[in-house]
Amino acid sequence: MMKSDHGLVLGRVHLVWNGREQRADARFPLHVGLRITKEKSGAQVVIDQVPVDGAFVLDLPAATYRLTVVTLNSSQGAWQTSLPATFSVQPQECTYLGTWELQMQTEFFSGSMARQVFDQRDLAERDLQAIIEHDQARLPMVIQLATPMQSPLVLTSQPEGTQLTSPP
Repeated sequence: MMKSDHGLVLGRVHLVWNGREQRADARFPLHVGLRITKEKSGAQVVIDQVPVDGAFVLDLPAATYRLTVVTLNSSQGAWQTSLPATFSVQPQECTYLGTWELQMQTEFFSGSMARQVFDQRDLAERDLQAIIEHDQARLPMVIQLATPMQSPLVLTSQPEGTQLTSPP
């Protein structure tokens, strides 16, 4: 049950890495990690397992937030980038972020990630009903779509206790 001073954040991620669609049901499933920061206090929230091919719902206290880091862990290490987006969470409302298509291009130690955002409201309403309790699925939905952008990726590798970071 959601607290009275909380709201929901609903979104969907679709990841394409070097031209190949990523799936959560793959033999070695990948997950996207998000680090968001409360604008006023600077408190950070880390979400470790956002699916690479589906919906996510977050229950957050009412505030304005900024996405600061997107992370993808792989066998090579952790790929990180900044794809800033700001959104507000209101009590007892659902903030809809849209479907984020993330296009990731990598080489040995470098790469980039591009974000396109699509408004798939009908799909979002079905996702919300499938994920949360029926009475909460009737929350007012507020749309806050981020702008498309591209950003370089940084690879942090940790072979045998050593940390190597690619140049920005």
